[in-house]
Amino acid sequence: MDERIRYGLSLKDAQLSLLKASIGMMLDMLSDMRINATFFITASLAEEIADELKEIKNRRHQIGCHGLTHDEYDNYAKLPYNEQIYRIERATMILEDFVGVGKVTAFRAPGVRISATTLKILENLGYTVDSSISSQRFDLSSNMNPMLIFAPRMPYHPEASDAYRRGSMKIWEISISAEKFGNVQFVVGDALNLPFKYKSFDFICSR
Repeated sequence: MDERIRYGLSLKDAQLSLLKASIGMMLDMLSDMRINATFFITASLAEEIADELKEIKNRRHQIGCHGLTHDEYDNYAKLPYNEQIYRIERATMILEDFVGVGKVTAFRAPGVRISATTLKILENLGYTVDSSISSQRFDLSSNMNPMLIFAPRMPYHPEASDAYRRGSMKIWEISISAEKFGNVQFVVGDALNLPFKYKSFDFICSR
């Protein structure tokens, strides 16, 4: 892989071993609960966890794209159109062709930073679901976005010019799960730097 892909994501041997073990534990837990899940995978890490990705596929879970590198540059809320296309196309190709996970149709932006431009690109590339917006979310990390307060809680088709409002795009926006206290939703994993929170992958459960 070229340096543009490798830059920004490097796991030590101990971290990689823990990640692989965690994926195995999650797969066993999901099997016990008879739940199908979507695992969002950062493309730059795919080669290192290729066996785990095949096992995810073999157990009939969905593999989604979680961006190319998950570094600070992988910010789809600010990246220009051409750079977004490059990074999303490249990440999709790695997951589909190199790892052989099949057609990838679900996306979650690194750092859940996204724009209406991103959704247009995803829709044009054949993606059917994005899960980058956590509606009415209070985020204790550096990614606080006031627009999240106004986003619908339930799945919706976004507006072509505004990712946070209902519209007529074909792609679905499915809100990220969050802890709810009263009327406020909290996502605190990154901010608290919890040991089980890795930026290399994420997953949501289909209940």
